[in-house]
Amino acid sequence: FEGTLKATFADYFSYEKEGAFANIILQNGLSGAIGYVLTFSLLCETPSRYCITYSNGSLHDVLKFQLLVVMSAILAIVGYIRASTLFRVEQQQQQQQQEQR
Repeated sequence: FEGTLKATFADYFSYEKEGAFANIILQNGLSGAIGYVLTFSLLCETPSRYCITYSNGSLHDVLKFQLLVVMSAILAIVGYIRASTLFRVEQQQQQQQQEQR
C-alpha cells in the first residue's frame, strides 16, 4: 500500500510534494500513537467472545478494535472518493482555463 499511497499523493499534490509526504508521515505517526494508547485503554474484565486474553495475561476488548478498523476503512474509502472527485474537478477547471487562453 505504501507505493500506491505515495504515488496517489504525488499525483494529487503535484504542486506541493513535500507537504504531501509530510502528511503521510504525520498520518502514520498519529495512527501508531492512537493504536498504542488504545492497547492500554480498551481493556475488559471477564473473558468472552470479544474479550480475549493476550499472551501477557491481560484481557482486551477486540470488538472495539475491530469496529475502529472497519470505521477507519470506510472513512478512508469515502475520503479517497472525495479526493478523486476534487482532483478531477480541479483538472477540468485547469483545462478550461487553458482552452480559454
